Amino acid sequence: MEPPSATSLPEAAAAELRLSVERAHRESAALDRLAGIWGLLLAKCCLAQAAIERWSLPLDGWIVVWSGSLALAALASLLYLRSHLGSLARVPAGFRVSTVLALALLVVALGAAHASVARGLLGPVALGALVSGLVGAHALVVAALRHRAEPLVGALLAWTAASLGLGAERPDQALLWAGAAFLGGLALPFLALARGASRA
Repeated sequence: MEPPSATSLPEAAAAELRLSVERAHRESAALDRLAGIWGLLLAKCCLAQAAIERWSLPLDGWIVVWSGSLALAALASLLYLRSHLGSLARVPAGFRVSTVLALALLVVALGAAHASVARGLLGPVALGALVSGLVGAHALVVAALRHRAEPLVGALLAWTAASLGLGAERPDQALLWAGAAFLGGLALPFLALARGASRA
């Protein structure tokens, strides 16, 4: 019987390492899925608000569309993260960095929305282009951290939507391009990453 290599792990430690890596991949896929679902939700809100603006529907979109959707999604996300709090510690550092960056960009986007809606400092076209650019910046950082092509394509799609949105003549057109940025720069890349991780 050959002695074990000096660089090899004991069988129990190797099994524990494999299990930890598998858990990390499973949790990473779950976080990617959560980010993709948020992207779909934000795209839906932008498109619904665009329809309200375009056809002058007698609805307050900020109450009917945005508040309810975001409040329920935030509550569901908090419950999900709370139930996975212990296992999320195993997620690699790159995922945590991209999550912190996403939260920072969300704060910037909310501040820009407040400047636009409450104070009138930004027009809807500029706000839509700014938010689309932030989505592209986040996707680019995720692509660099994880060495994956899907977020890079998402960054290009979001920046294309931002540049096209700058040429919008009406608020509903700006909202359509912002929705396209959320769909192409956040929802589709992260759902593709989650599907790839699940297959692996």
